Amino acid sequence: QELPDDIRIYATTAANAKESSWGTYCMPDDMVDGKHIGSCLGDLYSVTWMEDADKKVIGETLSEQYQTVKNRTNKSHVMQFGELGIAKEVIRHFETRSSVSAPLADVPRRLVSNLYHHVSLPAGDAAMTSALARFLANGNDQAAAELTRGVQQRQQAKIRFDLVSSTVSGLASAELPTLPERVHMDCHYAAYRAFIAACGDWDESSLPYSKTLAQLCAHTNGKPAALVSAIFDCCA
Repeated sequence: QELPDDIRIYATTAANAKESSWGTYCMPDDMVDGKHIGSCLGDLYSVTWMEDADKKVIGETLSEQYQTVKNRTNKSHVMQFGELGIAKEVIRHFETRSSVSAPLADVPRRLVSNLYHHVSLPAGDAAMTSALARFLANGNDQAAAELTRGVQQRQQAKIRFDLVSSTVSGLASAELPTLPERVHMDCHYAAYRAFIAACGDWDESSLPYSKTLAQLCAHTNGKPAALVSAIFDCCA
């Protein structure tokens, strides 16, 4: 459900409800004090927002900042919700009271980020990408174990959710109809709880299949019984 537009709250998000946000400064750009951290150093949307906020430009509004961040977050769909009239206010009312003398139009030319030149990837791929890069660099045993475990977990999740999907709908998870705008939240939560009870932790390998649960709930018109039963059978 969308945020109500009459409660004096304005919010933005890194991505829409059907996609992942993206990490940035990922391997091999994850250097801090000359050392690789082994992870993405930031979220593409968040880093872009912080870089814009750091400019402390006089007169920039929340709406202008939103458009700047949206244009530069080029891997996902930045969204805004709530009372959009608040976006007409200047950001220094919320983020800083510092001032600079440069007009807004001058800033992109002088302070443009190098963000486009850094590696960005879906947030859920960060751990495996890090393991792969470390393994290829020096054959690191720990990286090899992490990579192997990550691949096995992804394959296990795919097999499980394809089985659940085919049991409930007759289709593999990738073949399900497009996710509708209305999500049956009670059904989705019941399926999520059933998965934890029957299959274990809801981890990074399972996360992409949250969409599958929503699609199957749409298929059953919000009735969770068949979906819950299929999950318990799948992980028995």
